[in-house]
Formats: sequence, structure tokens, C-alpha cells
Amino acid sequence: MQLIWPLRLLFLITAAALLLALALAPGLVRGPSAQEVLVRTGFDAARALATIERIAPTPLPAPVDSPEGDARRARLITEITGLGYQPVVHEDFVCRGAVRWNGASCGLVRNVLFEAGPPGPATVMIAAHYDSVGAGPGIADDLAGVGAMLE
Repeated sequence: MQLIWPLRLLFLITAAALLLALALAPGLVRGPSAQEVLVRTGFDAARALATIERIAPTPLPAPVDSPEGDARRARLITEITGLGYQPVVHEDFVCRGAVRWNGASCGLVRNVLFEAGPPGPATVMIAAHYDSVGAGPGIADDLAGVGAMLE
């Protein structure tokens, strides 16, 4: 009987400590705000989102070699040109196997390329895609990368 009260007290103290840790956790692991990132790095999340909305103003899917994909690419080229770069479009006919239904999917792929800064040993390549699967708009995969890259 004498051991029960100290164990109960230890349990209550541990539970209180865990609840306090959980209450404070969001503040401890919170990343920087968009404003803090802007001040520190110059990256403007609101401007990146606005760029995405101009490139994909509707939630329509934009699969490879589709009219919406062509329209999205034209808007992307307008954005790149507006930043002062000279985009180039490389076209290639590509097929990929589809294991699930034992077939292939083919299309005319159009990659938009541009260079920013002088070439050299510290050159970095950044890639993102503006197309989507046929069932969704591709905003999160990977139009967010396009917006971040252009920002």
C-alpha cells in the first residue's frame, strides 16, 4: 500500500510533463513564417503562388500532348520570358511501358529549358514539370515546384 501513492504521484507528474510538452510542441517545431523567409531569403511564397495561378488558372488536367498542356506551356513561357530569360522548347516523342495493363503510353513531350546565370563548375540544374496526369490538375505535383523555381 505504501508504494501505491509514490507511483501515483510519479504517474501524475509524468502525465503533466507530457501534456505540457504536447502543448508547447507546436511552438518548438514551428518553421519560419512566409514573412520571415521573405526577409531572410527574398523568396516570396505569395508571389510563387500567384505565378502558379497564372500558369494554371483552372483546375483542368494538363496531361502530356493535350490542349490544356499546350496552353499551360504557353503561359509558362510567358512567365519565363517576363523574368528576362530566353526559354527554348525541346520536343521528343516518348513511350513508357505500363505494367498494370501490359501496354504503353506515348506522347509528344515538350520540355521548356532556360539558363539563369553564367555556366561554370558551380552550375546547378533545377527541374520541375508543368504537366499532370489525366485525372488531376498537377498543382501539388509538380506545379508547386515550377512556382518555387521561378520565384
